[in-house]
Amino acid sequence: MQRPKIPIRQILFIIVLILFGMSFQTKNEKSYQFIHGSTMGTTYHIKFDFHESIKIKQKVEKVLRDLNQSMSTYIKDSEISKFNSFQSIEPMTISSGLWFMVNEAFKVSKLSNGGYDVTVGPLLREYGFGPNKRVNSIPTKETINSIKTYIGYKKVKLLEDFQIKKLHPKIQLDLNSIAKGYGVDLICKFLDKSKIENYLVEIGGEIKAKGKSPRDDNWHIGINQPVRGSKSDQFYSVVPIINQSMATSGNYRSFVKSKDKILGHIIDPITGKPIQTEVLSATIFAKDCYYADALATMSMVSGLDKSIKILKELKGVKYYLIAVDKDKKLKHYSNLK
Repeated sequence: MQRPKIPIRQILFIIVLILFGMSFQTKNEKSYQFIHGSTMGTTYHIKFDFHESIKIKQKVEKVLRDLNQSMSTYIKDSEISKFNSFQSIEPMTISSGLWFMVNEAFKVSKLSNGGYDVTVGPLLREYGFGPNKRVNSIPTKETINSIKTYIGYKKVKLLEDFQIKKLHPKIQLDLNSIAKGYGVDLICKFLDKSKIENYLVEIGGEIKAKGKSPRDDNWHIGINQPVRGSKSDQFYSVVPIINQSMATSGNYRSFVKSKDKILGHIIDPITGKPIQTEVLSATIFAKDCYYADALATMSMVSGLDKSIKILKELKGVKYYLIAVDKDKKLKHYSNLK
């Protein structure tokens, strides 16, 4: 969240077709409002059938400011930053929202046997991702092993009354893999309370849609080609999104160069090293955007077979995974109908 200059997870650049084509409205289209802005080191876009767009934007930006103040690792006095700097194993009381997000993240960690882990922040920073300067060399084995002593979701305990406890004083939390999706959910909750029937909300590629588009049909999303150097209008596929959330993770737009090596931003918490499985991008559909967000990252770490096995067992979850086969050709795997 709030990453200066470099977006949090500058992954995939999913293009919301209906948003970015809205200036070419035909006379058969309904008149929807459009607001946009910056948040969490990226941008947000909202299209909705309501007339008080100024009041809506003011409320949306307050929701996002509050979320950042709670969960941004780029704000020194945010709630999560205070937890990260609290080098003690004594319990600490946190807000209900932060407690809920950590709990939901840990559920996905359990699903993946630790493949998805929100304690990998120190490793990400060591490789040059996160709120610090980029590195010019790969961390040594000794450095990685040292950091791994305080990596692992099982080294954090959530207690009653919104308390949290470190089992190692140096452990830290980084919710960047779930927070944008949660931001989408919070905005949609507000829009629902405002009795807005049709909308599409997007933060940095994480999306939730309800009702109909201005053309009075389903909202449609273009999924970018998962290849380095691909342009934002180069689509691998276009899919409908019907009263649900969608999140995508990829490893080809967010990376650092270290000498002659290119390192992706997906870190394997077991090995402590950047990982690139055969999955090049993972798009997940679910009721809650935060859940889709976390599952998309999990799928990048877990690989094709393991991810599909996990995702098939989850009620209400659909997937669209793009992978490279043994002949180095792109192939997709999906349970979308």
